Amino acid sequence: MNKIKVVSNPYEKTVTFSRYDLSSESWITINSENNSNSKLVSAVFQRGFFSFKVYDILKEIEQLLKREGFYAEKMSAQFFKGILMIQRNQKTDGEKLCNKSIQFFYDFEENHKAKLYRQFLSEQLNHK
Repeated sequence: MNKIKVVSNPYEKTVTFSRYDLSSESWITINSENNSNSKLVSAVFQRGFFSFKVYDILKEIEQLLKREGFYAEKMSAQFFKGILMIQRNQKTDGEKLCNKSIQFFYDFEENHKAKLYRQFLSEQLNHK
């Protein structure tokens, strides 16, 4: 199950969003760097009173999860693109791309796939 934490501060009229990262066992703030396409990072959702926006926020979270529905296939393709980069001596960029894909699978509790990909990545890095 995906976990999203919403923290509202009515005194400062701010709202922050975080997602739980299984691999580091910590909360990661949702921001424009790690989720630039989400309305959750917009001033509309992060400023003002939470109670006035709760429906729209839930709707956006639902849309975010729906959009992620086909994202697993893209992340698998990205992983293998990263492996190809490693094999073409672009180790740093390839490893970064692979780790991003692996993190995705941990985030969406696809732990078996994440571990399988992590093991394959390790084998590729040790092979070179």
